[in-house]
Amino acid sequence: MATTPTERTTTAHLNGNAAQPQATEAVKSQATQAKRKSQTAARKSPATSANETLPAKVAGVAEAAILVPVGATLEARDAVVEAVSPWTSRTGAEKEINRVRRDVRRFERRGNKAVRSIRTRYNRVLREVKKRRTQTTRTVKKNRTQAERVVKQNRRRVETEIRSRRKQVESAVKPQVTRVTKEARERVSALI
Repeated sequence: MATTPTERTTTAHLNGNAAQPQATEAVKSQATQAKRKSQTAARKSPATSANETLPAKVAGVAEAAILVPVGATLEARDAVVEAVSPWTSRTGAEKEINRVRRDVRRFERRGNKAVRSIRTRYNRVLREVKKRRTQTTRTVKKNRTQAERVVKQNRRRVETEIRSRRKQVESAVKPQVTRVTKEARERVSALI
């Protein structure tokens, strides 16, 4: 990955050394060339890669052992330069601080909106629960009152019906009971 003139300048200012970026570019260039050579060789002779000699395999492993840390180091350097570059000048630092402030305010607004939404939903649910509880209580009281009224009416009706039936039975049975009682007395007195 080639560095831009701005990155070279930034790196030179950070390190206090203008020759440093040129040295890393040279190492990068050599690493890239070696990588290309190994890829080209692998593409040209796929049959020979299976029949490679032991020294060639060792050389390939050694080359990879050298190229991997160099590539990782360069990637890390690029990430550091990219992270530090906005903070190298006063205007860049002010822009970054303003960006961070904007982000913080945006996060605060979003959090506030979420909290308000949750409170609104909570209050709505609470009102609904209270409303349902009130309605249920009223319905239960109303049904209980109606049930008590119906039970009283039915009890009165049954008591009235029992009295009238008792009177009918007494009026129908009384003459017969009186007659049977009279006959029983007569028989008893006839036997004595």
